[in-house]
Amino acid sequence: MIVEALQGKAGDVLVRRSSRKKLTKFTVIALLVLTIAACSILGYRTAALKAEAKQYERQLSELKTEKKQLDDNKKNIEEYKKYVKSDEFVEKTARQKLGLVKPGEIVFEPDSSDN
Repeated sequence: MIVEALQGKAGDVLVRRSSRKKLTKFTVIALLVLTIAACSILGYRTAALKAEAKQYERQLSELKTEKKQLDDNKKNIEEYKKYVKSDEFVEKTARQKLGLVKPGEIVFEPDSSDN
């Protein structure tokens, strides 16, 4: 054998290393408990992070929907802004609110006693 062939300190080191003690039952159980605890903690944190990610995805989806609605509102406001500056709007408002008519136009109004 190789250990027998070596002499002196090197041979003693090889002999000592090969004669290490085996793990006791307590050590094995302790390592097993620690491993199970670590896996449990990691599993719990993974589940919690997945739930949190799902919540953020839901919130992001709601915000995208809200942004789309706001963009649509902005577009409608811009269109209304252009309409307000048009001659058509000015004429319609003058007719409705001020009762103005174009020259030569005849306005027929219903008799108020016909109700």
